[in-house]
Amino acid sequence: MHKKIKYLLICLSLIPFIWLTAQPVDNSPFSSFGIGNIHNDNLVYYQGFSDLSASYLDLYHLNLKNPASYSFLNAAAFEVGISSRYSYVNDGKNTDGVWAGNLDYMAIGFPLRNPINAALDRINKNYSLGMSIFLKPHSTVGYDVSTDLVSPDFGNYTKNFEGNGGTNKLMWGNSLRYKDFSIGANIGYLFGNIKFNENIYFDDFEFAFENRYSIDYNVNGFIWDAGLVYNWFINKAAYKKDKSLETKILNFGLYGNSSEKFYTLNTITQRSTFPEASLSDTLFSEVAVPGEGMLPAEIGFGATYFKGNKYAIGFNYEYGAWSKYKNSVRNETLNDSYKLSIGGLYRPDAKSFNRYFQRVAYKFGVFYQKDPQIIENIQITDTGINFGASFPFYYQRKISHVNAAFQFGLKGSNTPIQERYAKVSLGFTFNDDQWFIKRKYN
Repeated sequence: MHKKIKYLLICLSLIPFIWLTAQPVDNSPFSSFGIGNIHNDNLVYYQGFSDLSASYLDLYHLNLKNPASYSFLNAAAFEVGISSRYSYVNDGKNTDGVWAGNLDYMAIGFPLRNPINAALDRINKNYSLGMSIFLKPHSTVGYDVSTDLVSPDFGNYTKNFEGNGGTNKLMWGNSLRYKDFSIGANIGYLFGNIKFNENIYFDDFEFAFENRYSIDYNVNGFIWDAGLVYNWFINKAAYKKDKSLETKILNFGLYGNSSEKFYTLNTITQRSTFPEASLSDTLFSEVAVPGEGMLPAEIGFGATYFKGNKYAIGFNYEYGAWSKYKNSVRNETLNDSYKLSIGGLYRPDAKSFNRYFQRVAYKFGVFYQKDPQIIENIQITDTGINFGASFPFYYQRKISHVNAAFQFGLKGSNTPIQERYAKVSLGFTFNDDQWFIKRKYN
């Protein structure tokens, strides 16, 4: 047991150093709004069937979106995920294709009461506890957009808009399950840095000064979310009499958070520069100006039906009150968002001995989303499909998984800017069922 705790402490101490050298990147004009493109909180295992995060429960994989799920874990799970995304942006005149991606998350979760102890002691308790700790991006800003314009006074000139950075969150979660109900909550810290640049270049004047305006601000604040799960074992009575029957389970889930305040420390600078002569004149500068903002309240709910280990199907709906978003650094208007997902999983034969691919879980899902961003009074939509698979393997005689997910989508349909994208995600789940086990001596 002491070795497990020591291993956990070593992993946690290495996380900040790994994260600083593996910051995720993005290249999307839509990330210029708000605090950037909001990241998916679902791990790769759940992305394959379009994020059935409210109600999908798994004994060996963490579900970060609904913290009530932690108490259903049967073994400790250490999760790492990476992704790569190709986006093809078209504004009607210009096109650009860009690859981006990096480390997506690091998480660890475990049951606080080992199921093996209960089996050995022949004790059937009505409650269980679970815990998790994770670090992942919350939002990403990354874009570089230029617009060619003409003025009767200055001739041809170019406006360039750049942005980079984003926010991350470090969260700690706990869950309590009593009989068929489970509750849970995550609390944590939001932090990051975002920088915006606006530059003007005068193309028809060889010796013209260039105008450069920049906003550089740090973000920090405490955040939380909570969840509920009801686990309905439909044929429980029949299963107790005949263990050979396939279980039929219907889960209902709910998660959400209130609006949450964040704080900023801003540096705003406006300069006039002449690069050829290395000249620069600061027209305006404010350093370390405190500010604040408000992230929106969000709520999600869904249901998933399981038939044994063979298949599962469900839906998930999520709503975000982004019209309440505020940021004293940049005054923006956003719309409320929502996302509807439908997906499922099929596993031919989880107990197959000599046919490996019969034990693989195959996943499929579709989704339709209204994003908070607005371009020319049109709210951005995001529509796509997901595929995935979960490949079991044994590591140190413990069951673990390699999870793969593929997403193809269209963002910004019927708007001046459209983005077609393809995303490939890969996740690794390492399980260990010996945490908190009681040693027995004869």
